[in-house]
Amino acid sequence: MCGDIPDSNVKLSLCWKFFISKSLLTEQFTNRKGQFSFNVLMANSERIIMKLAISIVLFNIFNILQCYRLIHYRPRNVVNTNTMLNFSGTLMCKGVPDNMVKISLGCKNILKSFIAKEFPNRRGQFFFNVRKNQCRIGSYFLLIEHHCKIFQPKCFIRFFIPLNIGAYIKNSKNSYNLNYIDLVKHYNGQQFLCSKQYNKVFNRN
Repeated sequence: MCGDIPDSNVKLSLCWKFFISKSLLTEQFTNRKGQFSFNVLMANSERIIMKLAISIVLFNIFNILQCYRLIHYRPRNVVNTNTMLNFSGTLMCKGVPDNMVKISLGCKNILKSFIAKEFPNRRGQFFFNVRKNQCRIGSYFLLIEHHCKIFQPKCFIRFFIPLNIGAYIKNSKNSYNLNYIDLVKHYNGQQFLCSKQYNKVFNRN
């Protein structure tokens, strides 16, 4: 009614409300007498209820998965210590700590590839921390380049040390200490080299 007069062409919508969700069932306009009548099938209502129930179940599953991710989340920059290998040792030149040495850690399979390079500190100590999967099939080795007791300019000695992991005592931290390596000794397969690239080889940058 509009006052005491029937009001026609009024749009009415019949909706179904379930918790916070609303679904439209049907719409119509009033007739000339201002009358309206809705006929809704129960099957239609049941279908809407089913859709809402499925939506609620999916929403709950999503929340559970989000909670699981938060509980078991591990930042990418956190490294599992069980996947790491540590190599360390001290380089000496006739009993004196030597820090003018270039050390390269590599992996030998069919070919040789290098994983990391560094120079020892003032005490001659060096340390490598690498992932186990960086050398899954091959074997580790050290390439050492030094000029201990070498007095010719731009000359140095190069030799390899195979790292047979099984020969070292393994502790809970997967650390392997090569102890003292005196460079004044003669090592199998060592090479005496003179090169214009000398400064590049021993460049710490």
